Amino acid sequence: DPARDTAVVAYFGDGATAQGDTNEALVFAAVNNAPVVFFCQNNQWAISEPTTHQARVPLAQRGPGFGIPSVRVDGNDVIASYAAMDEALERARTGGGPTFIEAFTYRMGAHTTSDDPTKYRSAAEEEYWRQRDPIDRLRTHLQATGELDEAQSAEIEAQAQELAERVRHETKALGAPEAATMFEHVYASENAQVAADQRWFTEFEDSFLPAGGAR
Repeated sequence: DPARDTAVVAYFGDGATAQGDTNEALVFAAVNNAPVVFFCQNNQWAISEPTTHQARVPLAQRGPGFGIPSVRVDGNDVIASYAAMDEALERARTGGGPTFIEAFTYRMGAHTTSDDPTKYRSAAEEEYWRQRDPIDRLRTHLQATGELDEAQSAEIEAQAQELAERVRHETKALGAPEAATMFEHVYASENAQVAADQRWFTEFEDSFLPAGGAR
């Protein structure tokens, strides 16, 4: 039912909660009772800055200030995260408005290829969270309940590796897109400002072509 099932999920990190546009979106969604789920993946690090330097209380406590129901969930618990999202989407689809979910998790790797997390956090901290890996926890749960055995687990792992390899190969084969495509699909329908920006960008790029040259 398109009239009922339309809902939007906005995914963002803990660092984004300190940005103005995130807070503006929360205001807009609240006053318009928009069918939106704000899913904040709090991995505790905005590059090298810990969440404790961004907020003095759990990030989920910001939601009520905007009049938005909020919940903090164990982001490393797949089942708990699913349940929180299921409830939030049901609220959105039935006219209950937006929900703010804070999934408390941990960023195991570096923020970027130029980032060295050993400069600002300890190996003991990383090991603590490695023992709480969400995939391992779900696998252990399914095996304990008899819904997954070792053979099935190995088969799923092999399928995942095969899929990842295929996606990497096909993505590299795509090549670089034309720069002007960044103006596409910005809005559901044509927007005058975006169209004007695209024309300006195309003319700007063409100005570097030799006289009479073609793209």
